[in-house]
Amino acid sequence: MTDQDPASGHETIPRHVKWFIRAFLAAFIVCGLAGIEAWPLTGFRLFSHLRHERAVGWERTAVEPGGSEQAITFAGLPDGYRSFVLLVTSFPSKPKDERDAMCRTWVEGLRRLDRHAVAMRIYRLDQSLVPRSGGRPASRPRRILMVTCSDQGASAMGGT
Repeated sequence: MTDQDPASGHETIPRHVKWFIRAFLAAFIVCGLAGIEAWPLTGFRLFSHLRHERAVGWERTAVEPGGSEQAITFAGLPDGYRSFVLLVTSFPSKPKDERDAMCRTWVEGLRRLDRHAVAMRIYRLDQSLVPRSGGRPASRPRRILMVTCSDQGASAMGGT
């Protein structure tokens, strides 16, 4: 089937427009099926997941020899260090030897970023998302020390 004007015999839709539409629709379908969130090619996860009144986040800090702390991110490290969020949620339920090994690995990554750090502290950030003020949660997150990681492993397990 061709899109031709019966009176003149010329195509009404240019061929390059048809190819663009086909490519766009194919990309849209692939993104939807694969869950890729690249607007406007989105899987619409934003609207299809249940939202809760509370949110849990995580914060890592480097502990300097004097005890001061500085927030850190492992974004500049190899991929193996970037799975922190996936691992930290199950961290408290792991056996002690696994927790110690995970802590030693994280401290090794921390040392690649900050050679002077003596430990890493992991905080759980617990925040109520309602009420809201100006489009943001009205309250600040509650910061709970979960664990202190050092060369010896995990210590000071806290929080729930």
